[in-house]
Amino acid sequence: MEQNVIVLGVTKFDFISKDDGKRIIGAKVHYIDLDHQTTNSNHKGNVPVVANIDYAVADHFNEFPAYYTLHFNVRTGFNGRPSLSLVKATFLSSVSIST
Repeated sequence: MEQNVIVLGVTKFDFISKDDGKRIIGAKVHYIDLDHQTTNSNHKGNVPVVANIDYAVADHFNEFPAYYTLHFNVRTGFNGRPSLSLVKATFLSSVSIST
């Protein structure tokens, strides 16, 4: 599955959990899906999506803000339900956000 979006930024994290001492490594991508506006009573407009991604996938993003094609795989998640996993991002073009 593919989706064209505007990526606003990426946040990497790498830390030791205070609870159990395990190392936590990952990243989050922050993007806007212009094809799907939020239309419920609590949100209006294009509310940014935040998705957890693998640490290595974060390196696919080098320019912000920018149009990217996000490539997802579908896998079996909790209780056998489908879950999307971002596996790749392809840069399309820069985006200028001005006031």
